[in-house]
Amino acid sequence: MATIIIKLEHSNLLQHSREGVKIQKIVSSISPLTFIKLLFKADTKVNPRTATVNPITKSIYETLDKSPELFWYKTKGILLSTEECEILDRGRVRISLDNADYEGIMDGGHNTFAIARFIIDKLYGISFKTWDECKKFWDENYDNVLERFEQVKEQFKFSIPIEILSPSDEIGALDEFYDYISEICSARNNNVQLRETAKGNQVGYYEYLKDKLYDYKIIWKTGSIGKIKAEDVISLATLPLLFLQDKGLLPQDIKTLNKISIYSQKSKCVDYFNEVLAHSAVSEGEKGKYILKNEIVKSALDLVEDIIKFYDKLYFEFPDLYGTSHGKFGRIGEVKIKENSPLSNMRICDINRRMKSEVLFVAVQRNGEVIIPNGNTVIYEKDRVTLTGSTTQLEKFFIRVGILSDRTVNEVMIVGGGRITYYLTNMLLELGMDVKIIEINKDKCVNLVEKFPQATVIHGDGTDHELLLSESLEEMDAFIALTDNDEENVIISMFAQSHGVTHVLPKVNRVSLGFLLDKLGLENSITPKFITANQIVQYVRAMQNTVGSNVESLIKLVNDKVEALEFRVRDNCRFIDVPIKDLNIRKGIIIAYVTHKGVSKVATGDTRIQLSDTVIIISKVAGLRDINDLLS
Repeated sequence: MATIIIKLEHSNLLQHSREGVKIQKIVSSISPLTFIKLLFKADTKVNPRTATVNPITKSIYETLDKSPELFWYKTKGILLSTEECEILDRGRVRISLDNADYEGIMDGGHNTFAIARFIIDKLYGISFKTWDECKKFWDENYDNVLERFEQVKEQFKFSIPIEILSPSDEIGALDEFYDYISEICSARNNNVQLRETAKGNQVGYYEYLKDKLYDYKIIWKTGSIGKIKAEDVISLATLPLLFLQDKGLLPQDIKTLNKISIYSQKSKCVDYFNEVLAHSAVSEGEKGKYILKNEIVKSALDLVEDIIKFYDKLYFEFPDLYGTSHGKFGRIGEVKIKENSPLSNMRICDINRRMKSEVLFVAVQRNGEVIIPNGNTVIYEKDRVTLTGSTTQLEKFFIRVGILSDRTVNEVMIVGGGRITYYLTNMLLELGMDVKIIEINKDKCVNLVEKFPQATVIHGDGTDHELLLSESLEEMDAFIALTDNDEENVIISMFAQSHGVTHVLPKVNRVSLGFLLDKLGLENSITPKFITANQIVQYVRAMQNTVGSNVESLIKLVNDKVEALEFRVRDNCRFIDVPIKDLNIRKGIIIAYVTHKGVSKVATGDTRIQLSDTVIIISKVAGLRDINDLLS
């Protein structure tokens, strides 16, 4: 039996529930040396989240490094669960750590990771980015960690608060402990609004799938490393369950699910899957966990791996089916070229070739002027560059050039629930991010909840700094201010930045604020004129009263200096089936997108425009009314 004796720093406070719950709690603190010994034995499997390097862990590290004497006051510390806890003399307790499903560090994962990183960094000069890497090193080098620590222990002068939960001595206490521990754990971790998948994973809904899909890198646990989101897998897994339900092979009291949700509303799929697995006719409760017993449901879930393989086959063999905009334009992004940017002093054609990019450069702002670029246009430091492409294409490009870190943004807070929030939230959810929206108008909150049930919506004043902090601002990877007041957006963005949020975006309507934003270090901002959300042509029908115009739609870009126009190719077009590279296109105009038979692609020199295609043109030339007007 795996047990450990830990030394508490002061007289422990043993607490029993006043409500008759057969769980006891010890409240005390431990030293760094005791922490080292504890972490060697304890795991964090019972915790529904896995800590990563983020503003929270960085802040904890800074406290340990700069003001360790304040750490005890600034943190909740560690919450430990154990099936057996024996109080010994001299402030010691003996605890068991055999069962990782119920015993271990159930809350305080950020503290645990930050403390471990701090100790290893000081002893070895090594800085780990993930908990798994850190724990592996800890386990493999435990004896050496202890030896090195003993030599310099006077450098580590901080105390770590600790709470220990265990069953009481009453009859039936252990069973009650099993029943409640997952619920307690979820509640203690609710400061980041645990995903339903994290909760489902915690109580065992996915164990059968996890065994079947062992070789797949699935992110079952919030914050863990992987390539496939649990939501995606669960959504696909609902398909065979819905087939069973159609055949009357599931309990009748389970509410059905619209099959469209598999593709459009993953949160509803997760809720449905969890409901099926929680049903008494499907699973049995054992020690607070759900164990799948229904053989028919097992046979249905046996198909999930084949469904995933089929999905991948479609994706790789029919890529044109994905990322299309159904005859419309893609997304627009704008970035400022900073010092030492890999894009600086490079021609666009060289950028595209080197980065293997599928995005299109549509405008360059330089010294107050706007340039419609071509392949030979050179990008310089301090340029503002407007690009277009699908969400995936833009994300990949920004990662490659270092503008975005690879999947560092997981949790986003948005203040304001206006139209832009609707567009932006849809995009962020598509990218698998957790979104929290704060809106002062109650009716808007209700509408947001109905539209985005997978997001967290808070009714409150987003300019209230205390509210932002209470809603875990410091744990956010990104903060976006979208109120109707430019000044408020700038102020709360500065507040978010001062509390360690890495990515901060205020909405500003006035161009005059751009200089101020640069001075304040808020180099990125959202301007409503640049927001395209799902498709750039979800905007006003243009020139609909103009006789003879074949402009389908229009939008203004770059402070109204550039137009994006969509044309329908009719039989009067003078360059049908002619490669774009052979066209004599007017200066200040580029062909951006061509949609052929419902499939949209970024235009290249070899692209040939066909009858009935739709074409997106980026132009500095005002007054274009016909697709033939783009020719000299």
